[in-house]
Amino acid sequence: MATAKRASERRSRTLTQQAKSYEVAGEYEMMQIMHESWINGNFSDFKHYYRVLRMEDRRKFVHYLYNSTDEGTFYKMIDSLMFG
Repeated sequence: MATAKRASERRSRTLTQQAKSYEVAGEYEMMQIMHESWINGNFSDFKHYYRVLRMEDRRKFVHYLYNSTDEGTFYKMIDSLMFG
């Protein structure tokens, strides 16, 4: 059932809209939740969070990841988002 719900979800959300949807304080906290999903091994959630964002907010998130992780981890994350 969760898969069907995800398939029908709206795309091109802003980070602010995502934060409101998940009832967190703002963009930065939403990016932290997205990053923590990777750390906790929830790779499908990590990809889902990313894919519902609009392009400008995807860039913000990639910038956040670049500044908050080491180089090797950053490239693994980007690889999973783009090709995984």
